[in-house]
Amino acid sequence: MSETPPGNLLLALQNPELYNHPVDGFQIIETHISQVILTGQYAYKIKKPMNFGFLDFSTLAHRKHFCEEELRLNRRLAEPLYLDVLPITGTPQQPVI
Repeated sequence: MSETPPGNLLLALQNPELYNHPVDGFQIIETHISQVILTGQYAYKIKKPMNFGFLDFSTLAHRKHFCEEELRLNRRLAEPLYLDVLPITGTPQQPVI
């Protein structure tokens, strides 16, 4: 997967066959640093490739690091909500989770 995910990645991720659990529709929530895909019971957060100086998500390595940190920190108070950090591989047109 490239450093900068193209816009059609979010569209391609709205395919129920990509997920190993039942999907009850899709809803996308956009924040200034993330895109969240709600699939019913589960949510998938994708960090946007950007650099604010105080937050640097500009590379895949940085995004992976901050996803792992978010998981570690938020599990302390909301363990049932934070399950794992998963890579998105494949292509933007045919992603693999």
